[in-house]
Amino acid sequence: EESIRGSELYMSPILFSCLSSKTKKATHSCFKSDVFSLGMSILLLTSLNIELLYAVRKSTDPLKVNEDIRKYLLSKGYSSSLINVILLMVSYEEDERPDFFELSKLMLKS
Repeated sequence: EESIRGSELYMSPILFSCLSSKTKKATHSCFKSDVFSLGMSILLLTSLNIELLYAVRKSTDPLKVNEDIRKYLLSKGYSSSLINVILLMVSYEEDERPDFFELSKLMLKS
C-alpha cells in the first residue's frame, strides 16, 4: 500500500520528493507534513494568489520566496506575527516546521 497521497501542490517537500522519485514510503513526521499542507491552504486563503503556492513548490531560494510572501501579505494588511506563523508552517525543512502541538503554542503567543 502506498503511503503518499494528496494534492501535489499542498504536499510537504519530503512527500513531494518521494512522489517525484517514485518512492512508495517516506521517512517523515506525518504531523509536520500535515502542518505544511495546512500552511499552504492558509497561504492560499490569505493571499488569494495561487502563484505564491507554486513559488513555494518550485523554490530554489526559500529565503527569497519567504521575503516575497512576507511583502505580499503585509501589503494585504496581515500582521507580522500571522505571517511568521504561516512561513514556519510552509518551511522547506521539516526540522524547522512546527507540529500541531508546537503550532498551538505559537498561536497562543500571537
